[in-house]
Amino acid sequence: MIARHFDKQHPHCHLVFNRTANDGSVISDSNERRRNEAACRRIKQRLGLTFGNNQSRKINPDRLRKYDAEKLLIRQLVLNRLSQSNDWNTFAQLLAQDGITLSFCTDSNTGRIRGVAYEHNGFRISGSKLGLHGRFTYGNLCQQLGSMDTNRSIAAQPGVFKRRNIIFIPVVRYIEILTNLAASSLKTANGRGDNREHEVGQRERRWDRIDDRIEEETTSYKFKM
Repeated sequence: MIARHFDKQHPHCHLVFNRTANDGSVISDSNERRRNEAACRRIKQRLGLTFGNNQSRKINPDRLRKYDAEKLLIRQLVLNRLSQSNDWNTFAQLLAQDGITLSFCTDSNTGRIRGVAYEHNGFRISGSKLGLHGRFTYGNLCQQLGSMDTNRSIAAQPGVFKRRNIIFIPVVRYIEILTNLAASSLKTANGRGDNREHEVGQRERRWDRIDDRIEEETTSYKFKM
């Protein structure tokens, strides 16, 4: 049965069918959506009908459910800001102006970045689910914004949110932590170099590093071939 309706701004039809076959068996509904799309495509081609445009700007947001409407809004804002960005920091800050928090999804054990997530009004969605053939995933974004370094110690830093084995951390905070860690490592390295020069010729002092306690030429090694 097909019922044609005019109670909305757009005319539409409702299709009702019985899945019980004449022999009493149940008609399979596996891959129903794909089979329906294929059938509609054949009917359109046979009757010479036009195909609808599925671009985001043609979608009526008022007709969408909350999940789909929020997803559409985030996708439009991300698409606009991506065209204005050449690096991760700029991209994240521009999204923040639109109320969107861009976060890296990192492995809590290895620190490896596994993806990105976009959050707006308490709604979080991964880049892989944002549509447009994965354009907003971490791997594809790296082609435009560059790859990011990973660091396991970031998991212990404040300002992160952990769920199971995944850590969500805003990109702006992630870059800030990496910058501080790099500066701290450089400062430590420079301090050790200065201290080493000062220690030359002072072998009677109490050394602070384990390598300074090892006497030279006192250990022999045997190699078994």
